[in-house]
Amino acid sequence: MTYVNRYIEAGSNTTKIYKAVKINEYTYVLGNTKRPDTGIFSVPYIACINETGTMLWERSYIYPTITSGYSHWDVSHVEDLLVGESPEILYALVYDLNSVILLRIDANEGALQYFNKVYDRYDTPFYAQKLGIKARLHKFDDNSMVVNVHEIHTDNSNQVVQIDYCLMKIHPYEIISYNVNRILGAGIELNYRYEDVRNGMLHLFGGVGTSDNSMPDNGIITVVDQDLNIVQSNVLTYPGQTPGYDRDYLDIYSVSRINEERYLVIGSYHRFRPQTFHLAPIRRWWLNLQFIEVPIFTKAPVLVDWVIAPVPMYEEFTHYFIAEITEDNQNVNQAAHVEVKNFEQQGDHHVFLNDYGYYFSKDSFLYNLKSDLSGTQWTKEIFSTEENRGFTLNEEIEKNKFSSWLSAYYNPWEHKAFYLASAETEYETCKTRPLGEDLNLSPLELKIEEFPLSMQRADVGYYGLEVYEGLENLGTEFLCGNDPDPNPEDIVLLDAKSRLQSAHLFLQSVGSHGTDSTEGIHVRWQFKHDLLQHLPKGNYYQGAPQGFNKPNDFVRLMRAPYQPVVTTLDFSVVPYTINNTSRTWVYQLAGNNLVVTFTDAVLYAQALGIVNPAVNPLAFVQNYGEGIIEVQHASELFFAVQPAANTTAGNIRLEVLSSEAANNYDFHTTLRKTLTGSAINGKHFIDNGRKVRFSIQGNFVRQIFFEYYTSFINTANNSQWWQLVDNYSLTVDSNVAFHRLEPDPGGHPVHAKWPRYNEGQFVNTDNYRRKWHGPMGDVRNTIQNSVRRYMDCEILMNTLLQDSKNISTIKTLFYKSFFKYFYRKFISNLNKK
Repeated sequence: MTYVNRYIEAGSNTTKIYKAVKINEYTYVLGNTKRPDTGIFSVPYIACINETGTMLWERSYIYPTITSGYSHWDVSHVEDLLVGESPEILYALVYDLNSVILLRIDANEGALQYFNKVYDRYDTPFYAQKLGIKARLHKFDDNSMVVNVHEIHTDNSNQVVQIDYCLMKIHPYEIISYNVNRILGAGIELNYRYEDVRNGMLHLFGGVGTSDNSMPDNGIITVVDQDLNIVQSNVLTYPGQTPGYDRDYLDIYSVSRINEERYLVIGSYHRFRPQTFHLAPIRRWWLNLQFIEVPIFTKAPVLVDWVIAPVPMYEEFTHYFIAEITEDNQNVNQAAHVEVKNFEQQGDHHVFLNDYGYYFSKDSFLYNLKSDLSGTQWTKEIFSTEENRGFTLNEEIEKNKFSSWLSAYYNPWEHKAFYLASAETEYETCKTRPLGEDLNLSPLELKIEEFPLSMQRADVGYYGLEVYEGLENLGTEFLCGNDPDPNPEDIVLLDAKSRLQSAHLFLQSVGSHGTDSTEGIHVRWQFKHDLLQHLPKGNYYQGAPQGFNKPNDFVRLMRAPYQPVVTTLDFSVVPYTINNTSRTWVYQLAGNNLVVTFTDAVLYAQALGIVNPAVNPLAFVQNYGEGIIEVQHASELFFAVQPAANTTAGNIRLEVLSSEAANNYDFHTTLRKTLTGSAINGKHFIDNGRKVRFSIQGNFVRQIFFEYYTSFINTANNSQWWQLVDNYSLTVDSNVAFHRLEPDPGGHPVHAKWPRYNEGQFVNTDNYRRKWHGPMGDVRNTIQNSVRRYMDCEILMNTLLQDSKNISTIKTLFYKSFFKYFYRKFISNLNKK
């Protein structure tokens, strides 16, 4: 679900977040924590948060050498978390400067069940003066695990000489390695930045080059099977040449999950001009080191986070690229590149591909790409109001299955709290802001070639280590999301008294970008039928409710960001009931009944003779051919509908019928179109939709997506999307009245800027001000006095109506004639010049 929460530290405690991953309905926050008050200096940390954003538990995992107080243990943290052989078991990978440790923990409480150290850097042969490590954890389909340790060999000046990759097959119960193989980086620049198990094999992505300049730096894709043998190794190259440049650098940073037999990669694509000084290729790799004082008064290097940093050059062609690659890693479907400001390889870069579109991110910016990679459709970020800093997107939120959900986190530099956000692919929360940074991408020709790598068998020893844990929960502040105890004022209540799409209310809104009128969203409403006789009086009346008189009498206007809440009718799913006599199918979806009616009896009988709908309903729909199909909900209204056809061939005739209210069967047509090509699968917005009917030629419909008012309101309530605009009523307060006329006269003026329906005429707020409290011939005719007299008479009338002897007198003297006069006069004052 959608939420944005802040998790607050107590006292002098701090927590540094590295990432968040989602396993089933739980999100796990990984990093390290310092608890000075309890003697815990800097140790690995995991927090478990449920789908509403509520923290269930958090744990720190401590081994004795860390508690000695040496600051260089700051890098000890949880890097990966995987579900084990059952949903109740989790495996966590922890590493620091020297060791890699695996923990087996209970998913319900985070309690430690078993552990083992699986790697020690001092058992690794050094190819240079120093060795730094990184590590990742993955799981194969047979539940066996593999740890990949990046062994970074550097000289005394901290320049990278060679990077090897030690792959260790791990037994899931004993947590010991039983098969070890190394990918050797001798003589080449080999840097894997992203790794993932897909289709039962470990895939490694990054960049590779040769130290003798015999080939440019290219993207690399290496596939390793469950026996830790390389079964495929390809490079992603640019076959062309940019005039005036001589050296190519192409690196893959991040990779999406596979969707419909293809995936996306994002990376850097840059070149250098001839005769422009640049370091030798192996020398452009640097470790990000800093020195700190340790208790024995010597200086020790601290590996904060090893990265491959770019060499800034004056004449450098520096771009990002996006490429769509086939699932077998053999072909590039399409690719594009874009120049970006403040280019840096150290930033957080991610790419996402799902049923909803193409996306990539750089740090806190999320870009929605066009499907042809020609440009972006929108750019957004989730941000912290307090620090005005953007949330960094996580690499992925689902570790074990495809998801349309995105997550992001923000960890202020002092680490006294951390923020976690969860959102769907529209990336809308109460902390989301759009960014005017649309990008245009240029086509890029890329190809894939083979690139052999060598491996070497190795042995890693068995280690035992004492580990213990324990931590109290932090406090949580629900910024927006699923507050377990929401304020009734912050939700839209739907109960027996509610009138959804009421016939007694007319509401209309229209937006303007500010080119021809005042920028903003303009809303107007009007009561109808019985409510037409009532104008809300705010808190002017303070007695017991009588007639239209009641305390707290306001029109309460709320808004929520539009995020699709979709009900999917899938014809490949067998219906709940099938009645072949009436030719109706009933689908039960989230407690709602959707009734499908096949209107053509002849075509239905023909299809029934070919396919049994109780076995293959989709094939039945296909064989029904061009017959009309109707779908309607018995009691709910929808505002959006979108068919999903098998292809974009042929055409579809689409019609939507609406009614004024859910229980009203007086239908009228609100949409009637014949659609072809890609428009067949387009989304259509309508008011008060009750029934959709369609007929399709040369194609067939697989699914229909509906968006219902009630579903959206309930989801907005649960996710706390609603934001109060204001409470509106009659007023005799001049300040309130004038503020409503011009809420922001400097930034968004209304006077002479807000168009009226008459061509060339604008709202005149000055006229209203003049007539609010004079000067006028009779002060009783000022708008302010008219409002006061109306409310006094309305209250008196409803009070005296309780006495049947006074009904006709009050209606004649005060109600009918005065109300009509007041209403007409009140509205007209904004129109006069």
